[in-house]
Amino acid sequence: MAEGKMDARAARTAASLERAIVALSSEKPAASLTVSEVAREAGVNRVTFYRHAESPEKLLGSILRRDLDRIRADDRVRRDDPAFEATDEPYVQVVLGEVAAHVLAYEPIYRRAFADPVGGAERAVLADHFTESARLHFRNNVRTAHPELSDSIDEETTARFIGHGLSGAVGAWLESGAGDRDRFVATTTALFPAWWS
Repeated sequence: MAEGKMDARAARTAASLERAIVALSSEKPAASLTVSEVAREAGVNRVTFYRHAESPEKLLGSILRRDLDRIRADDRVRRDDPAFEATDEPYVQVVLGEVAAHVLAYEPIYRRAFADPVGGAERAVLADHFTESARLHFRNNVRTAHPELSDSIDEETTARFIGHGLSGAVGAWLESGAGDRDRFVATTTALFPAWWS
């Protein structure tokens, strides 16, 4: 069902399922949850669950992606805003601050995903999102601002380097306790090349 055309009852059910998967995934990996567990927590039946998602893991992934996509969309709006261009704060720092807030909002889920030696799907959601954001930024901004880099720097290699590197930085931050958000933002901002902004 399209999100914009969801009736009130379906919207309440979707919200219940989202609350249930986030609560349960904060206690154990989404990949180990059953549809029955999530449906029971949400107060719905299995058939209703399947109307909204294929699996608990995919339901959680869609929630995390939606929040990360909002950050990317906000970033696009911000870059087009002349008032933002007048601020002293680099856009990379602003975006990384929002990423840090996202990670903290889902901290138990990400902490568990990064602690898993095989790597949880949630970790892949972050790396994939960061890679796609880097790919889009390189294509839409870096190539325009620095056309001379087009011949010497490969877009896909750059996107994956930044995407997976940033995901690894989030993992290190979580392992350290995720206590100093400003330091995380400052460190990761400093790691971006000067031509990135």
